[in-house]
Amino acid sequence: MIGLNLPHLIGDGQSLPLAQDVFETSRVILDDERLPRKLPDGSRNTDRSKAALECLAASAVYSEVGNYRGFFCFMPDRVWNATYPQLGLSVERLGPNVKMQDGPGEPEYEVYAGYMEFTPERLENVKRISGIYPSSLKYGTPPKERIEQIIEYADKLRSAGQAGKDFSDQSNDPGGKPDVTPNS
Repeated sequence: MIGLNLPHLIGDGQSLPLAQDVFETSRVILDDERLPRKLPDGSRNTDRSKAALECLAASAVYSEVGNYRGFFCFMPDRVWNATYPQLGLSVERLGPNVKMQDGPGEPEYEVYAGYMEFTPERLENVKRISGIYPSSLKYGTPPKERIEQIIEYADKLRSAGQAGKDFSDQSNDPGGKPDVTPNS
């Protein structure tokens, strides 16, 4: 996502840590209806913060299951500061703060891209702090086994001139979606 759609998040002299044992995890999305940001009395919903932290901890601990050495992502500065340091992880900044907006009329906020390497010591800290262990995360096929398919899919998007386009709205595209499915 960052490399194809948001390359401006990577600073001069920096590059994405692209390798088969590094993955991107740029979005953790919590349903506002099920876990609202604010409680009925207007106070901050600490359960939401705890759930976000648990999702991020699980991503880090999953690296042990999937044999990853790290991940990169982008998020608002305030989220970086409120999450990963609590888990004992340090972030290597990959670029400058960049203003983003979720849609027209939505407020702007600043994000930056960062990389976290998972050493055994760091992972032990995450497990100790979060209480999340690999045994609870062993399910399905590890994403690492699909990396070649994903790279092939991205290459097809680039060659079809579709990288960064939103396929959900085909009103301006009389031909429909290009045939760029991973298994085609």
